[in-house]
Amino acid sequence: MSNRFFALHFDWLEMEKVADVGIFLTNDMAIFFVLAGVGLMSHLDILASIWGRLLIIIFISLITVLTLVGIIVQKIKNKAEKSASVKEVEENA
Repeated sequence: MSNRFFALHFDWLEMEKVADVGIFLTNDMAIFFVLAGVGLMSHLDILASIWGRLLIIIFISLITVLTLVGIIVQKIKNKAEKSASVKEVEENA
């Protein structure tokens, strides 16, 4: 998934070549979620016995992902601001 993103971002792959597949996947996205929902419903008895632990794991992973994304975004923004200030100093010198 990420290599397709980078390929599109750096114009290694043209948007027109993947537009039809993207539209198909977006329009039929519900099909993918139905299968996951059926799997959850068929194992509801197992999920009921571990419901509390499952919620704790989901909460901890959510907080972890949000924290990591925040840290990464801050580092990227700080790096971009530093490079912009360096360019500004070089231009004014």
